[in-house]
Amino acid sequence: RHPEVEVNQDDPGPHGPEVDRREFRHRRAPGQEPVARGEPHPRVRYAVAPAEATGLPDACADLVVAAQALHWFDPARLHPEVARIGRPGAIFAAFTYDLCRVDPAVDAVVDRLYRGILGPHWPPERAHVDSGYRTLPFPGPELEAPSLAIEESWNLGRFVGYLGTWSAVSALPSFSPSRKP
Repeated sequence: RHPEVEVNQDDPGPHGPEVDRREFRHRRAPGQEPVARGEPHPRVRYAVAPAEATGLPDACADLVVAAQALHWFDPARLHPEVARIGRPGAIFAAFTYDLCRVDPAVDAVVDRLYRGILGPHWPPERAHVDSGYRTLPFPGPELEAPSLAIEESWNLGRFVGYLGTWSAVSALPSFSPSRKP
């Protein structure tokens, strides 16, 4: 066992104690900011490392996840790293999200912002997000995944703040938070 790999067998879960429930979590991020925001937990270790060179030991993971980030990785370097750190039968899961939907009137404004005003300012990799990552190569067979949804109840200020986090917003030549779409 590697010192960074933690095994939890205290909670046998619904399948009983005969099931080996190995639970370990590593949060690797390319920059210090996401790691600094990480919520402390005794079974989570945070580190700064590129996805293509995690620094994790060989065959240490049953599940490797890329959450809203796969489009930034180099597949030629990522796939061998996933194979290296994955145990036999490990799953590589990547997910992204689509444009948020509120109601037809708000959706029309968001669509105009996304496609019209910001359209030319999105990095080319954004096309992979728009395709739901179907345009990216994956190592191994594709597995059918359940439909996932994020539901939030935000006021206008929080919603506009979220839109302001989009990478194309900061790429606008004359970005002004008061500019209305």
